[in-house]
Amino acid sequence: MHKKWMPITAGVLDIISGIFGILQGLYIISWGSFIGFTCSVYEVWEVWGPLHIVVGVLAIIGGIYACKRKMWHLALAGAIAGIFPSAPFMVSYLEEFSIRYFMHLPTSLDFKLVFAIVAIILTVLSRKQFERK
Repeated sequence: MHKKWMPITAGVLDIISGIFGILQGLYIISWGSFIGFTCSVYEVWEVWGPLHIVVGVLAIIGGIYACKRKMWHLALAGAIAGIFPSAPFMVSYLEEFSIRYFMHLPTSLDFKLVFAIVAIILTVLSRKQFERK
């Protein structure tokens, strides 16, 4: 079977999505601790910042395995994890706490969401190119 470009492209897009997720997590933590965003139950930045970092690392790991064409399930999990930092529910949640005024760049949905969706589609379409064990 000929190896095609799809897994490598999906991996690169996963890695880009993961980097944006980590940067957004660091941004949430830094602004949250600086300004002190809170809600009635917990401090928003203490939960969402580290969660973005963990999901970003998962997306990067999935992207690495997609580039190597190994462990399709992990590559797919990484591609799906790339959606989380730019998901619409996350933006609406942040807008509820008025963080959007300070975080207009990291919560934009334009290219990050497109990268993650294209990475999922390419990972699913290139399943046959991954090693079987």
